[in-house]
Amino acid sequence: GRLLEEARQSGIVSITINHPRARVRDLEKEIIGVFGISEAIVVRDAATLKQPRDALLWRLLGLAHATTNQHRRAVASYLVSIEIEPLAPETHCDLGGSYEKLDRLDEAERAFTECVRLDPKVALAHAGLGWIALRRGHPAEAVAHLRRAVCLKPADPYAWHVLADAFGDLGDRRNQIEAARQRARVAPTVDSLVYLAVVQHEASRDGQAVAPLEEALRIDPRNPDVLAQL
Repeated sequence: GRLLEEARQSGIVSITINHPRARVRDLEKEIIGVFGISEAIVVRDAATLKQPRDALLWRLLGLAHATTNQHRRAVASYLVSIEIEPLAPETHCDLGGSYEKLDRLDEAERAFTECVRLDPKVALAHAGLGWIALRRGHPAEAVAHLRRAVCLKPADPYAWHVLADAFGDLGDRRNQIEAARQRARVAPTVDSLVYLAVVQHEASRDGQAVAPLEEALRIDPRNPDVLAQL
């Protein structure tokens, strides 16, 4: 079906979906993937006026607000979407993410928990619950959530990073290093490589810390964080 009927008119991107499967999750993901949240899905309030009871439009509006760090507006939009369609797990997960950014941990936990209740396979919700547990000083609980997250989505560097932090708080250096190594493997950035080198150094494995630092230098030869570790 034709997904984009109107775009960038008078500075407002308006999305009209005329397709019998507009409610299907795959099509929703296609909309986000094709147009990109930061540009094509800059859905303004005017867009929702055309279909005020459309849960998808309200969720997209929330995502647009979230990508510009307007999380209070994002929360308001997600709540409307959930009121219309309360059984959409991804929207509960999105809501939890914005509550997390606002440091409203109780609400974030409830949103992530509801997401997991509706769909236990949403990795990001498990990662969010792990991060909240770690923030509250419960690293063992965090590990349980985060192990589930990386099992569901092994290529998520965020979950591996938080898992490494949780193992660090438990004093489990071996597993902290392994989680940090997995993060660097799936996302070999300067930050992930320096983090790996630091946790190896803290575990008195200075010899192993050299290789990730050398790889980080190949990415950014003048990075001060890398040079400071050498």
